[in-house]
Formats: sequence, structure tokens, C-alpha cells
Amino acid sequence: MAAAMRATTVRRSRIATRRIATTTASVMRASSGRDDDGDNQVDEGNLCTASESCITGQCRSDRDHDMVADATDNCPDAANQNQADGDSDGRGNACDNCPTVANSNQADSNNNGVGDACEQQGETCNGRDDDGDNQIDEGL
Repeated sequence: MAAAMRATTVRRSRIATRRIATTTASVMRASSGRDDDGDNQVDEGNLCTASESCITGQCRSDRDHDMVADATDNCPDAANQNQADGDSDGRGNACDNCPTVANSNQADSNNNGVGDACEQQGETCNGRDDDGDNQIDEGL
């Protein structure tokens, strides 16, 4: 009985023609709303379009093996199945060089792995603690 109910549900989802919005990595985009393999995942973010085991249909690439297709993965080279993006810049926390401050360009001028947006400023002679080390104008 449960299998028959599931087939009915799948049949309904296949004939849905309205466009729905899906959220992946805090980025909104239009979706066809199709679920061709009946696994209750919209095909755009799904690894397989026609069968859960990728025996039939198009099987999408997933370099980091986190079950999120590279085309929609916010970190295609770093596993992050939950697609967390704390600063909503389109880069997942797992591969964001500054996960607390939005920096979609991932600029890192000194190539130290910390994004410029999160890089602490150097000390300047201005009577303040510019570099956040609780010392005022040290070394100047």
C-alpha cells in the first residue's frame, strides 16, 4: 500500500509545471520543480535525474562526494553536504577563506589563506589598537 501511495505522489510531482524556488547555499534560483527519479529531491541539485543509483538518466559530477552535484554545490572541492554559508556570500563555510564576512571574490592579497575581508589591519600611529592585540601603537 505504501508503495502505491509513493507512486501516486511521484506521478503528481512529475506533472507539476509551475516553477518553484529552491534554496541552495543561500542563493535563490528558479527550478523546473521536476523530480524524475522519485527521490523527493528536485533534479537540479540531485546527482541523478532518472534513478537513485545512476543506472539510467544523467549522472552529475560530485568531486567532493558530499551528495550535492558540483553544478549546485557551493564548495565543489570541499565536502559540505549541509551547504552552510554563514555570511551568505555564495561560498560555503567549508571553502570560504573568510566565513564570517561576505567576500564573494575570496580576495587574499598576501596568499595566507585568510581572506582580505577578515585580515586584521596593521598598526598605525593614531592612538588606537588597530590590529586588535590590546596594545596601542606598538612598534611605532
